Amino acid sequence: MIAELIGIIEIGGPRGFGLPLTSAQPLRLVQGVDNLARLRVFYSSGAKARVDPNAVVKLTVRKVTPHGPVVLAVLGVAAPQVADNAWEFSLSAAGLAGIAPGSYVYDVAAVTTPPGATDSLVRLSPLFVEPSAFSKV
Repeated sequence: MIAELIGIIEIGGPRGFGLPLTSAQPLRLVQGVDNLARLRVFYSSGAKARVDPNAVVKLTVRKVTPHGPVVLAVLGVAAPQVADNAWEFSLSAAGLAGIAPGSYVYDVAAVTTPPGATDSLVRLSPLFVEPSAFSKV
């Protein structure tokens, strides 16, 4: 299963044509199958934000509260074969096996300098983990 996401680096000014007003967007994952979240990153002006293959981009899943415990963190991999502004996050069946079906929240951030600073690419958003037809729940 492939989920398409849009990441936005806010730089001020008018919003680029075709971009959503916010980077928050729901994500559905299915247990028992390999899931792939594909993120395409844009500046808020609409221009593509080219991927720096040395950058660290992380998708973090938490219990429903914004400061709830982290239940899953996945590092993104630059995906130039898809587009020069694409990152992919592999959410494998094995990686999701320990997460109960239900509602969570997630965000995606790029770790920047100074060390530990982050740039939000996808704001805190709802995430739903659903059992597959083949899952034993």
